[in-house]
Amino acid sequence: MSADLHTLTGAYALHAVADTERVTFERHLTECASCAQEVRELLATAARLGSATAAEPPPHLRHVVLARIHTEHQIRPRRRRGPALATRLLAGAAAVLVAVTVSLGVLVAQRGDEHRQADVLTSVLLARDVRAVHAGGITVVVSRAQDRGVLLADLPPAPDGHAYQVWTIDSRYHPAGTLAAGRATSELTGVAAADRVAVTVEPDGGSPRPTTAAVAEAVIP
Repeated sequence: MSADLHTLTGAYALHAVADTERVTFERHLTECASCAQEVRELLATAARLGSATAAEPPPHLRHVVLARIHTEHQIRPRRRRGPALATRLLAGAAAVLVAVTVSLGVLVAQRGDEHRQADVLTSVLLARDVRAVHAGGITVVVSRAQDRGVLLADLPPAPDGHAYQVWTIDSRYHPAGTLAAGRATSELTGVAAADRVAVTVEPDGGSPRPTTAAVAEAVIP
């Protein structure tokens, strides 16, 4: 493998390396403490985001699928199945698939932001310059080359009438959105020039600049 082994931590954490690369990289992990630590952090980060974006199927989904299965029930043929019967079976399977897809589509629409953030995290984790840092109840995963990242927060609920606001910081504070709850995710942009990411408590809707001290702050490696 000609690639620098140290750049494969993100791809390995996402199981996005070939078998031959995996064997070589796992051998490398036994000799490189920094890569082993980074892989552990990236795996934990991916697991946390997966937990944050997980959605319970709607209660009616099981009943919808079972109902479609029963209504599309096919009688067992006495003779070999011909093209017409195969077509009907496929149509029945397609009907069930449509029912499931529509129901799941509602979930995706309801949680579109979270799924988009999961896509961003996947892209960032695969970047050769991926970096992850944990501090004060937040996890920040960034790629300076991609100029973006994802923040995962696990903080107490914000006070009534207030919200957590995320900032990227260089010589100034740049607003990077608010968090809907204490445990949430936020997409980060403009991280190429930033050296820190911070979270403050602001009035609902956010502020143009911080009005309180940071409740969490992470230095971007």
